[in-house]
Amino acid sequence: TQAIVLSERERAGVQVYSNEGKYLRNVENAPNDFHGFVIHKDADGVEYIYGPRLSGGEIVKLTLEGKTVMTIPGDSIPKEHWEVHPKTKKAGLRLTACDIAPNGDIFVTDGYSSDLIHHFSSKGEYITTFGGKDAPYNFQTLHKIAVDTRFDPPRIVGVSRTDGRVVHMSLEGELLGNVATDLLKPAALVTYGDLLAVGEILGR
Repeated sequence: TQAIVLSERERAGVQVYSNEGKYLRNVENAPNDFHGFVIHKDADGVEYIYGPRLSGGEIVKLTLEGKTVMTIPGDSIPKEHWEVHPKTKKAGLRLTACDIAPNGDIFVTDGYSSDLIHHFSSKGEYITTFGGKDAPYNFQTLHKIAVDTRFDPPRIVGVSRTDGRVVHMSLEGELLGNVATDLLKPAALVTYGDLLAVGEILGR
């Protein structure tokens, strides 16, 4: 029985633990190819899970119990923004992070492919795309992004992993500048109060 429980846990897309660290359950229907996710309280006062599927190439919104309430398919993103994978030789998406703005808009980064950020409305309607490998952004693996509400208006903060930068952008896609440089492969970030915490793969 214990082996079966562990096997189910290992296959889980999202696991739930108590505040003492005790395993409680899997989130039913949560994809096992989530490349990170956020929990966001929508305007209706209810918290939802938002996450990008790395191999599935789509963004999924779930209740905390695991009911799918919205799926944004990869086809919502214009094919001109897809990139050919060097191994499969097929154009596609490799979405690595998303976050939600205070107005409910959704931002997702294609951090393992084009380094572009795709902007959707709260209803999942495609709005625009910005960022990428070219100037002025020059991103190299824009691995994670977050909506930075420490500023008014809010900004997007992101980690450009390979070249060791943390960057700020406006919600409209204007590059505002570097927050930090010469980091050791920054790969994750989160704001807490007035602070920004950044995790480095090759950290000190």
